[in-house]
Amino acid sequence: MRNFKKILLRILLIFAFLCIVNKGGRFLYDTPENMAGYAIRDIKENKGEVDTLLLGTSLMHWGVNGQTLEEKIGGTVYNLATSAQSIRSSYYLLKDQTDINPIKRVFMGIHAISLINDTDGYIAIREGIYDRIQSPLNKLSYMLETAEPREYEQYLFFPTRVKDVLDVERVKDTVKYKLGEEYKKNESPKDEELIYQGMGDENTSVEYDGSFDDERLGDDAIWNRDNIIQENVYYLEKLSALCQEKNIQLNFVVVPPTWEFTKLMGDLEDFHQYLLGYCEEYGADLYDFNEYEGIYDYLTDDCYQDKKHLNTKGAKVLAGLLGDWYLKEQ
Repeated sequence: MRNFKKILLRILLIFAFLCIVNKGGRFLYDTPENMAGYAIRDIKENKGEVDTLLLGTSLMHWGVNGQTLEEKIGGTVYNLATSAQSIRSSYYLLKDQTDINPIKRVFMGIHAISLINDTDGYIAIREGIYDRIQSPLNKLSYMLETAEPREYEQYLFFPTRVKDVLDVERVKDTVKYKLGEEYKKNESPKDEELIYQGMGDENTSVEYDGSFDDERLGDDAIWNRDNIIQENVYYLEKLSALCQEKNIQLNFVVVPPTWEFTKLMGDLEDFHQYLLGYCEEYGADLYDFNEYEGIYDYLTDDCYQDKKHLNTKGAKVLAGLLGDWYLKEQ
């Protein structure tokens, strides 16, 4: 028993040391350009207060301004949508948030690619999800489910992600910034086009110039029921079941790309019907802005940053429309 206690103590000391090294490495090398740093800090600082979540891919992340939505519907809204977020990742983020926040509503961004594409293949994307998960047990579950054993080190220890450890100027600039007032206010100093706005919201004032080259999308981007990946459906059902278990209102949101881009995405009316059927089966609500009358009278080219993603102006416009539509349905 005495030997066991000694071994356990040593393991705990090693674990504590590694945690300190990990946190120190992130402080030294996680630059201001990485908006995830601000987002993660806001998750921690608002623990126990968030009752409304935004989840989904970059279309949702850039497409709905959480603070504008909050002004419309009340509560405390946090934008947890991320680039190429898979449905599996959305499920784990929601599961984690229900452990630390009194979640009442979820607005889940969903589009054709969400169901017919596998976006879990990129470790940088998965690390962004892993870093936002707060519970060690949820982190471990997510890592074991999504990563190869050779990737565990990158998940667990931020310093192993650093490519140029000897870049002294980078360290000096990062530390100087993090000790200053700008960092405390979540103000990123180096990229004026991309601004962190708080509570997970970030966006740009860059405006789409309206140009559109002819292009063809691959089968993994064009809606076709035959191309649905069953694992995506499995996790969508798990996410829906979790909402039912926790008495969380689940709302699906389809954020519209530019009109020209939607014409490349296949039969979106059939996609709409598929979502309606799913919502009826699982008791969710659908806000499909591809079906919203006159949507492009509201979302003009100056509301987009490119042919797919809204900018700051567009995200506020769409959040206002979503808030009004949501309140009308209550």
